[in-house]
Amino acid sequence: FSGFGRPVATLLARRDGTAPRMLASGMTPGDWLPDGRLVATLFIGGSGQYDIITVDSVGIPEPLVATSFAEAFPAISHDGRWIAYVSDESRQHQVYVRRVDGMGARVQVSVAGGAEPRWGPAGELFFIATGGAAPVLTSAHLSLAADPRVLQRTGLFDASAYEGAEPHANYDVSRDGRTFAFVRRPQSTGVVLVQNVQQLLPPQGW
Repeated sequence: FSGFGRPVATLLARRDGTAPRMLASGMTPGDWLPDGRLVATLFIGGSGQYDIITVDSVGIPEPLVATSFAEAFPAISHDGRWIAYVSDESRQHQVYVRRVDGMGARVQVSVAGGAEPRWGPAGELFFIATGGAAPVLTSAHLSLAADPRVLQRTGLFDASAYEGAEPHANYDVSRDGRTFAFVRRPQSTGVVLVQNVQQLLPPQGW
C-alpha cells in the first residue's frame, strides 16, 4: 500500500531473560498463530506490492494471503481459525475475513473503505472505517461459519484524533473488550485508554 513504513527486524525473546534472536527481517510483524508462527506483511519488490506470510521458529516464510493484489494489516482471531486483513483488490482498501487455512468463503467486512482490523473477545471485529468525512472505529458482529457473514456494523467513535499505522494496526483491544489503547496524534502525544466500550454498542451487537 502507498505510504507503508519500512519493514523492520523481528526479534524473538524468552521470558527467562536469555538474549533475543533474529526471527525475521525485511518484513513487518502483525500477529501470531497459536502454533507460534509469526504472521507478517512482506513487501514483494518485483511486483511492488505487499503479501501476508507466516514465519516459523527458524525463520522460514510461507505465503498465507498472497494474490496479485496488495494484502496487509493481518489480525488472527483468538481461536486461531480466522484471519482479518486489508486488500486493495476492489481498488479501495477494504477489510476482509477468511479462514486461516484458506478453505470456504470469505466476507468483505468494511463497506466504503477500512483499515487496521483487530479482534474482540466475542468474535466481533473492530476496524477503522475510512470512507466518511472522518475515520470511525467500527465494530462488526460476524457469523463465522462455512459462509461467514456480517450481521451488524456499529460505528463507535471518531478516531481522527488517534495516530494510525501501516501495514499493521496501531491500537489494541483488551481481552474483555472493555478497553482500547490508542496513540494520540502529536498535539497531545500519549497512550489513550477508552473504557467501557460495551456501553456504546446495542445489546444485539454482542
